[in-house]
Amino acid sequence: MAKKILVSAGKPPLSGHKRKPCAGAHSEANTTGSRCHCSKRRKNRVKTTVRVPAVSAKIADIPPDEYSWRKYGQKPIKGSPYPRGYYKCSTVRGCPARKHVERALDDPAMLVVTYEGEHRHSPGPMPMPMAPSPVPMPMGAPVAVASVSAGNGHV
Repeated sequence: MAKKILVSAGKPPLSGHKRKPCAGAHSEANTTGSRCHCSKRRKNRVKTTVRVPAVSAKIADIPPDEYSWRKYGQKPIKGSPYPRGYYKCSTVRGCPARKHVERALDDPAMLVVTYEGEHRHSPGPMPMPMAPSPVPMPMGAPVAVASVSAGNGHV
């Protein structure tokens, strides 16, 4: 009699760790110690969606709010020509708040911002508006210099 040997397609074996069963009430059918089939914690997070006017034509330019955000990803959205940007709160390390930003399909001048999770801190200082960057001058271009007189010495 031949033994059947299952061969993996180059993937590592699954971890031997089992998930903890959740504290929720379950049917008697799930008392065998198998994994819990409850939804994940992130699905229970508070979600708030707002529509705000777009700051510019670039998706990377997100409207400012009272927190600092760090972009950690971007994904194309099925059925939309615009990608969705994913951001984490960077005001305080370890804050679980996140948001994702995408252009509205019905009005590309509007952004749909979905906040997920709650901040574990008070808002930080408002970010300073960025000053316009100086226009680079070509090498050898004449430079106008204005001189300011300190006065003629008369009182």
